[in-house]
Amino acid sequence: MTARTLFGLALAVVTAADLASSVGAGGVKIAPTPPVPPSPPLPPSGSTRRAQAVEAAQAGAHGNDAEFVRIFYREVSRLFERPDCPVPEGLLADKLFVKNARNLIEQTTILGGWDANPNDLLDCVAVRNYNGGLASGVLVAPKVVLTAGHCVERGIDEVFFGSNTQRLGGAPPIEVVARFTAPTYNPLTWHDDLGVVILDHAPPGVAPRPPASEAAIRTAKRAMVAGFGYSDAMATVGRGRKRIALVPAGTPGQHGADKDTELVLSDPRACSDTCTDDSGGPAYVEYQGGWYVAAITSRGITPAPTTCGYGGIYTRLDKQQVWLDKMIKTYGK
Repeated sequence: MTARTLFGLALAVVTAADLASSVGAGGVKIAPTPPVPPSPPLPPSGSTRRAQAVEAAQAGAHGNDAEFVRIFYREVSRLFERPDCPVPEGLLADKLFVKNARNLIEQTTILGGWDANPNDLLDCVAVRNYNGGLASGVLVAPKVVLTAGHCVERGIDEVFFGSNTQRLGGAPPIEVVARFTAPTYNPLTWHDDLGVVILDHAPPGVAPRPPASEAAIRTAKRAMVAGFGYSDAMATVGRGRKRIALVPAGTPGQHGADKDTELVLSDPRACSDTCTDDSGGPAYVEYQGGWYVAAITSRGITPAPTTCGYGGIYTRLDKQQVWLDKMIKTYGK
C-alpha cells in the first residue's frame, strides 16, 4: 500500500454517485457553509494550450467519452511538456467517471490544482508529530479534527491552521490532547481508515466543516480535494503548502478500494492526485451553495507505476457516522 501520510497535493477529487451518508440521523446539524472562493484564472498561454487539447479530443473522440478523456489527457501532457500519465484503463471503463470527466473538462478552465489563498478552506489543516511526521485533516467540530486512522496510529501531537506550514508568523499550532481511531479500523488493511484528534482548545475564527448528506453526494458531478502534500508524481517537491483541485465524480470499488466504504478518485486532466502526506485530508462535494466533506484521503491505488498521479483511495464517512457523532458530542465543544 502506498501511504499518504504527510502533506500532499494531490488534488484530484472524485465523488461517487452512490456514496450514502446518514448525516442528520445522529444529531449532527447540517448548516450551510460559505462557498469556496473560485480558483484563480489560468495565464493566457495555459488557457490557449488547454483549449487546443479540448479541440483535439473533440475531433478525435467521435462521441466516445472514454476516448475524449484519453486524447485530452495525452494532449495535455504533450502541450504542457509534462510526464505522460495515461488514464488507468479501469477508470476509462467507468462510464460515470468518463461522463463526468468530459463534462468538467468542457465546462471549466481549471487544469490541475492551485495554491490555496490564506482564507481558503480554513477547516483543512495539517496534522503533525514532534518527530517531523506530517499529514492532513479537516475540522468537523470546534475541537475535533477528522483524519486518517493510520495517521493517528503513527502519532499526532499538534494541528496547524493556515495555508503554508513553512511560513513564519501566524497562529501557533494547537496541541492535541487525545487521539482515537474508528472502532473498525484495521491497521493491516487500512479498512475504515478514519481517526480523530481532540484539540486543547478551539481555533479562533475557523468554522467546522459539516459532513455531506446523502443527497449532496448522490447528485454531485464534481468534487474538490485539498491537502498539504507533494505536488509531483514522484513525491519530491511541494510539501507543506495547502493545494486544492476539482475533479469529476466516479464510481467506487476499483483499484484496491472497497466498493461499500471507499472511493477511487483521479483527475484525467493534469496528473492531479492526492500524494504522499495528503493522508487524512478532505474530499468535498458541493451542495446548495456550500461545500461539505464526503471522504478522507487514505492511500494510493494499486498497482501504479509512480507514487502519485494515478489515483487515490478515500474512506467514506457514512459507515462511521454513529462513531463520528459520538466523538463530536463527547469532545466537540
